[in-house]
Amino acid sequence: MDIIYHLYLQHLFTLAIFANEMTLQLESEWFLLLFVAPLLYNDGRNFPREELWKMRAPILGNAIILVLLTTLGGGYFIHWLISEIPLAATFALAAILSPTNPVAVNGIAKRIQIPEKILNLVRGESLINDASGLVAFKFAVAACCDRLFFN
Repeated sequence: MDIIYHLYLQHLFTLAIFANEMTLQLESEWFLLLFVAPLLYNDGRNFPREELWKMRAPILGNAIILVLLTTLGGGYFIHWLISEIPLAATFALAAILSPTNPVAVNGIAKRIQIPEKILNLVRGESLINDASGLVAFKFAVAACCDRLFFN
């Protein structure tokens, strides 16, 4: 399975390098399937399943509660900075920015010494919080389309 994954990534990078002048219309669902899913799969495959199950309550709590709090706080802060942007649009922007990136978490963890329990909590949370960020983003976009939202 590792060989297939690495070949897939090599083909994507080769296509990206040689396709400078080419434009491609890509729907968000295809982007998630082609780019985000393989990265999450690679990080999830290396995560110990027993640890994920043992720490499910704090991982889910962090993944859902922290993303929602960051979305709300970030949305209000962005609206305070740039009041011309509608509040629902700032929530959408904050929802996209709020989940931590599991690739970045693993990169940082390689450089500094973090206790294994905390590292597993942060890695597990970063794997799951993308889903809560996407749900928050979908609600914020739906709120942008609704004219009654915070007018």
